[in-house]
Amino acid sequence: MHELGEDFLQVLLKFGFLELADVPKALEECTLAGFGFDPTDATYFLGKETVVPSEGRGIRTLADRLFAFMQRNATSAAKFFHLPPEDVMEVGVQVEL
Repeated sequence: MHELGEDFLQVLLKFGFLELADVPKALEECTLAGFGFDPTDATYFLGKETVVPSEGRGIRTLADRLFAFMQRNATSAAKFFHLPPEDVMEVGVQVEL
């Protein structure tokens, strides 16, 4: 963790393959380690891409539609990292295949 200035902190968290990626819990552990930080004051910024299949024909379009369907039904990053919904800001963009 290091301070960026203007009351901003950068925290690097690493999770192993089989570890539960619980960001609020990890930030709480940073607080217990002596850092002057209140995890309840955190705001989480996430990027969200919405995949849109391009208009066209053929097998490529079928693969694009399947990929867009799977991406739409994937678990959100906020859920995966156990982020409190009231503290999450998502910035989205549409990506055409």
